[in-house]
Amino acid sequence: MRQVEKQQRLRKIIPVPQVVRCYFDKNPISYDMEFIQGLDFRQACLSKPMSWINVFVECMCTHFKALEGAAVKADLQSAFKSKLVSLQDVLYAHQAGKVRALIPVLEALLAYDFSRLPATASHGDLTLENIIFKGDGDVVFIDVLDGDLESFWMDIAKITYDLEIAWSLRSSLWQSDHSPDDRLLRMLSRYLSEELGMVIAQKFPEAVPHLPALKAIQALRVLPYSHNEQTIDKLASYVAKLPIPV
Repeated sequence: MRQVEKQQRLRKIIPVPQVVRCYFDKNPISYDMEFIQGLDFRQACLSKPMSWINVFVECMCTHFKALEGAAVKADLQSAFKSKLVSLQDVLYAHQAGKVRALIPVLEALLAYDFSRLPATASHGDLTLENIIFKGDGDVVFIDVLDGDLESFWMDIAKITYDLEIAWSLRSSLWQSDHSPDDRLLRMLSRYLSEELGMVIAQKFPEAVPHLPALKAIQALRVLPYSHNEQTIDKLASYVAKLPIPV
């Protein structure tokens, strides 16, 4: 139910699919959403002129600005600490040495002052996989995630982390053999990462010092669901290199 309510609230702020029907008689409750036609990120990269990336960056920042203006009541310090404590249990129990080596990073995050983050509406899982690119140049955000870490800075962190580690493109860019399309995709995603980072620094400068900590959390949240050795190594190496201020 919370998921449906968030989807409906968020639709008033940024483009997300409309909930068209809820099945309250089912356990768990399920719902249908409108069908959105468009391209995924790979298709957009390979079919559009390179200039579309600049349009996409401006589009994203427009939607970030809309989220910034949608304040919510939330105790972010408590919410982040609760999430990090649960992640700490996972890291202590993990068998991979690279993962256990991240415990000092987690301890630094536990000491972090998250009360400085703005409590706002947020998508919750803003990866490239969760964006549909429409023909008119706009986008629609899908697979909204309900949670307690409600800040649009977390959305910024998620999509920048996604681009930096090529998370949404891992099925092709993490492989040793790359097709010509894969090489073009790598080049365009790196360009997008640089452009988005530059514009975010201009339009949301207060967020920038906090992004290493927030990107670390976004990567660490994936670890409990990661069983592939390559994925674990990629995530652990990425987090270990982030400069986490205390």
